[in-house]
Amino acid sequence: PLACQPYWGSIFLAFNVFFLAELILRIAAFGGDFAFGKEWRWNLFDTIIVFAGIMENLIEAAVGAEGCVEGSTSSRVTPGSGIMALRIIRVLRVVRIVRALRTMGMFRELRIMIHSTMACMVPLAWASLLIGFILWVFGVYLLHLVTDGVTDAIGLHGIGVLDDPTKPYMDMRQHFGTLWGSIFTLFLSITGG
Repeated sequence: PLACQPYWGSIFLAFNVFFLAELILRIAAFGGDFAFGKEWRWNLFDTIIVFAGIMENLIEAAVGAEGCVEGSTSSRVTPGSGIMALRIIRVLRVVRIVRALRTMGMFRELRIMIHSTMACMVPLAWASLLIGFILWVFGVYLLHLVTDGVTDAIGLHGIGVLDDPTKPYMDMRQHFGTLWGSIFTLFLSITGG
């Protein structure tokens, strides 16, 4: 409660008074458009947040110091007061900040960049899926080529050809000996790794 944390309680009260004043000014400025205009959902949301903060302050003032332990900064509230539910609504104030940033002109370029990035996510996912499919197809093809090449080499020169350091069969088996190894090697080759 406010009596347990007078410093923070005063700050929350000041913010709630400021938000209430802002809400009253917006209602006066927009008139009927406040409730029925294009932004009516945001206005309703703001109204709920402001009144939840005011109710929290009123309930904490009514509870007073009854729930405080001497020297404690924790808030112990009597059961059934509903104060914890109102405190959870404080988290929704962050959404108000995001909305305020949305309307500020100096963040226009940032908004455009974020919107452009978010708009590119679906095409990026499709492009990634297409690249993955192409890597898989060529990985299967190279795996079969390496398997055929190693099988032919063993048939011509015997099993000892795999241990010969002058022949490329060890590297081929290492990089293209399995499907996942082939796909990973192709991925490294197209990304410069």
